[in-house]
Amino acid sequence: MRADGRRQLLVYLPPELIKVIKKLAVDDDTTASAIVEEALRQWVETRPSDQSSGHTAE
Repeated sequence: MRADGRRQLLVYLPPELIKVIKKLAVDDDTTASAIVEEALRQWVETRPSDQSSGHTAE
């Protein structure tokens, strides 16, 4: 676990997608992790609410 409380999650992505994400991260002066985190948070927020699951983005 990092000092900021973040934990590692291993995912497998197509090589071409990884290449695009890394290039965009450099172009936007950010990290690939930040891009993926933002995309996943948006995905979670747009899913229909299921009160019984107790799942949160935090």
